[in-house]
Parts: sequence; structure tokens; C-alpha cells
Amino acid sequence: MGRTVISEELFHPLTFYLAETQWPAEKLIDTLRTDNTHLENLGDHLLLIDCAEKDYWIQTLGTCGYSIEISHPLSDRGNPLEQVKRLAQNEESLGVFYEYFDPTLNLAKKLDSIGGLRYCEVFCHVRNELALQQALMELIDWFTILMSPIDEVFCRMRNHKGLNEEPDCCTVLLKFADGMEAHWFINALGTGVARVMNFYGDRGMYTWDGGTVNSGVIRRGSWDELVRSYRIADWIRKAARYERSVSYRETKR
Repeated sequence: MGRTVISEELFHPLTFYLAETQWPAEKLIDTLRTDNTHLENLGDHLLLIDCAEKDYWIQTLGTCGYSIEISHPLSDRGNPLEQVKRLAQNEESLGVFYEYFDPTLNLAKKLDSIGGLRYCEVFCHVRNELALQQALMELIDWFTILMSPIDEVFCRMRNHKGLNEEPDCCTVLLKFADGMEAHWFINALGTGVARVMNFYGDRGMYTWDGGTVNSGVIRRGSWDELVRSYRIADWIRKAARYERSVSYRETKR
């Protein structure tokens, strides 16, 4: 068998997840608990989408010999950075599933055609609060892989629906070491999913939809890269708590 996606609910066809079948987390728990022949139906790869405590599943299923792939966030409880650091001590790499922004696509020629990149704005509307954290981590990965180092961050996170304490609206302003600036706006209000990136240069602009239209993207990432991304996420959340800009130098104190 191929890939099995572990999720309570799928928001796209199975083909979008590059998977052959879906299991809810409860079924996975029951199967592991009884340790019966149904384990053979799990497939060669397990893709964890909206499961809580993904860090627990990585450890549990990894010791059983399964190939694990995940969507962000790796953990949605406790301190994600510390939990990812602990996981990094035992694993070499991890397949990460990207639903909104494809980090493998090289836009260098497009950006050269507009005279280099001076400013970038990102708009992303997602299905719920957990997906907001997922989109935020995907953007961090994308910009960390393809852009220069981040120099300064300002962030505001708000909960408008009042259903829980998780933010459903996130605005991030970033300054990069090469002088480029970016503005990310992610929200989980209303219905539907949409995203777009606008790049501005000296000679024009280029618009990109994120690249994940008919299927998501799975990228093999090292734990050093993942820890770096979650450290940046921690930096962004610190700026949101302070409600002021936080420089890279300040994160090193």
C-alpha cells in the first residue's frame, strides 16, 4: 500500500494528499492498542494532518517502524519550539506536507524579471485556527528557504470569533537582512480557502497563488531546518505578545 492520511476530516480529495486511504486518529489508536492484523492496512507512509499531539505520534509510530510525514504545526500544545527540539535529538529528517505554499518552487527567474525583490505581501485565508498556525509555519519555511535571513519582526494576533483563545487573525511585518520587507496576513474568518503572494520589484510585480492547486507538496526537511523554523515562529509569537517589533539581536539576549 501507499500513503495513508490520518485525519478526522479531509478538506480536499485524497489525491490532493497523495494518499490512497484515510483513517481517523481514533481508528489508529484502536488498531495500535489491539495490535492486530489491521496494522498491515496502514500502508507504507503515514501522513498526519489535523491530529493533535503530532510530536507524540512521531515518537510512537516511529518506534514501530513506520515512515511518518506531517503537516505543520508539529505540536499545538505546550511550547512547540521545546518539543521540536526534543524530537530533533532522536530523528534525522522528516517529510513535511505543505497545503498552501510550495517551498520547492524556484521563483528566482520571475523575481529577476521584475528587477529584484523589494517588497512582498501575502494574503491567506484558511479553514480554522489550527490551519492558521499551519499556514504561518509554511510561510516561515518558504521565506527561510528562499529569502535572506530575517532581521526584524512585528506581529499582531487576534481572536475575533471568541470561540476559544486561539488566534483567528494574524498580521506579520518582516524586515530582511538584504533590505526587503514583507507583510503576511492570515485569517480563519468566514468560509473557503484562498491565498496569493504579490512580489514587487524595481521594474514591476509578479503574482503567485502559492503553487499547491491540484495536490499538496511533501518536502523532506532536516531537523535543523525545522528547529530553525520553529525558533522563528517563537520569535513571531514573542513579537505578538509584546505588540512591538522585535529584532534578531534581541532574540539572542
